[in-house]
Amino acid sequence: MNGHKVSFGYRLNSSITNHSTEREKEKEKKRSRIETSTRMFSSSIQNVASRTFGGTHSLPSGTRRAHHHHHHHHRSKSLQSDTSVSPKKVSSAFTFDDASPPSGEWEGHMVDFIVDPETKLPNATKLPDYIVPQAYDDWEVFVYDWQTQCAMKANGSSVIYKDMKFIPVAGCEVDASVIHEQFEGEMMNVQHFNEGSGDFNANDDQTVTHVLTRKGGTDGEYIDSEPFVRVRITQNREDAKRDEVKVWREAYYEKYTNGASLVASCGGTKNTMKYGEYPRSEVNFHQMEGVPKEAITQYNGLDIWTFTDGRIFSCGWLTPGGEHIVSERVLEGSETISASITRTSV
Repeated sequence: MNGHKVSFGYRLNSSITNHSTEREKEKEKKRSRIETSTRMFSSSIQNVASRTFGGTHSLPSGTRRAHHHHHHHHRSKSLQSDTSVSPKKVSSAFTFDDASPPSGEWEGHMVDFIVDPETKLPNATKLPDYIVPQAYDDWEVFVYDWQTQCAMKANGSSVIYKDMKFIPVAGCEVDASVIHEQFEGEMMNVQHFNEGSGDFNANDDQTVTHVLTRKGGTDGEYIDSEPFVRVRITQNREDAKRDEVKVWREAYYEKYTNGASLVASCGGTKNTMKYGEYPRSEVNFHQMEGVPKEAITQYNGLDIWTFTDGRIFSCGWLTPGGEHIVSERVLEGSETISASITRTSV
């Protein structure tokens, strides 16, 4: 899906030789109306293309050697795709191309949550003291969010990715984006849903990943400056790590470049700012359709929930626009029994 400009026009070859007659004047008026309509249509098409593809930077491709490689991926022996119908939309599986979300460069923040086994509350984990600048201690400020960047490219039934975590800085220092850790790999066994939105889920032997995406727009006073915003949630399949959940909130900022340009060390928008230090969500998800009674809710800063019993891995996000996006994977050993993502207006 390349951002070619689209224009339409007509070439009128008629020779106007007699401007004094009423007949020729009518022809001239008709041609003027056609050309005016054509210019307006062409302008409309170009504006749509501009909004769809957005401004991108021609940057050289670049690759950094990974410091760590998490997630050993494999292909599932069997995969059945559910087609789930909500009152508003149908969720069907299909193949993404490499120029549409989830492909692209995404920036935002990630928080590691650990669910308390007694209270069932997800608690945000503080960043290690040796990572946080001394100034934060002096100000008595706790840091829970990792600033992140994700280069992601969909490739049929797999998704290649490069995740970067940056060392936090005190103040807005020029070119202060310093990579603390980098992880890259390929997610296999991927199911894509909701064409044009970038939704997908995937799993391997150790983890299940859900990517829930909404288009940018305006809802009341909530105005987005990015074309796409998403929540990415990774759950652990291992019994010993079942209470550990990673949550990213990310916004799309350009087409896939394999991380050729690093994000700024400060600034950003409400969709890319820190959220782990914010109060817990007050949404009563347990009263909503499709949410398990044992679901973990009250995450900091985001209206999300998660659930797993070791076989079912699911989560949901209530977007600012009032859309409830739910992702679910049902697994048995190395086999994926079903996968679905549904979107319902609430």
